[in-house]
Amino acid sequence: MSFCVGTRTIPLGLAGIIMRIKSNIFMYYMTLSTQIFIGGIPPPLCILYDLLKKISVIQDAHYVFDLTAFKKGEYMAVYDTFMCECIKYYIPSRRYYCERRPHTFATVATIFRHICKAHNSHFIICPVNEYNGQTNVYKFPC
Repeated sequence: MSFCVGTRTIPLGLAGIIMRIKSNIFMYYMTLSTQIFIGGIPPPLCILYDLLKKISVIQDAHYVFDLTAFKKGEYMAVYDTFMCECIKYYIPSRRYYCERRPHTFATVATIFRHICKAHNSHFIICPVNEYNGQTNVYKFPC
């Protein structure tokens, strides 16, 4: 038995594997949003992009969130209001992501990743070695 895709014929076993992979990817995104956000509804992307407009530098049509942008956000004290807007979307057992104090680069980046993955929005992670620690640079499309 075989399965036709366009002009190619794929053995049924391979087609079943492909369908299973697509189903698993879909289920991963569905479980991510339902296990973290109330009713599987994440915070709107506009909340994230409003914050990125305030603190990030635009480079090659991407908002760049790095350690410098994080420090700028700390100086402007924008993280508390951002977390207050996001916390109402998290289920009670996962609200510690927003409630942690003090906010670090890693905790803020985790919230960004949650929102983007739940919306199936793409972002780029660029690993960078700074001094002795490992810090990532996140790029979000404008």
